Amino acid sequence: MVYPGHERLEVPLIEKKKAQILSKSGEGNASIMDIESFESFDVEYDDEIAGEIKDGAQVEYWIIDGAKIIKRVLG
Repeated sequence: MVYPGHERLEVPLIEKKKAQILSKSGEGNASIMDIESFESFDVEYDDEIAGEIKDGAQVEYWIIDGAKIIKRVLG
C-alpha cells in the first residue's frame, strides 16, 4: 500500500521479552515463565517452531496489543 506522507497510520505496540518454557500444555500452547518478572502464564506458539519447543528452553515472546505469542526459540 502507498500512502501520502501526511497520512497518519496506527502502529501496533510490540514488546519483546524472554522466557523459559516450563511445559507444553497442549497443541499449540506452552506454559512459560518470564525471565525478568518470574511471572508464569500460558501462551500460543507458531506451528513452524513446534519441533523446537522443549521443556527448559529459552524463548522470545512478543506482546502485541495485549496478546502474547512465542515467536522463536533462543540458542
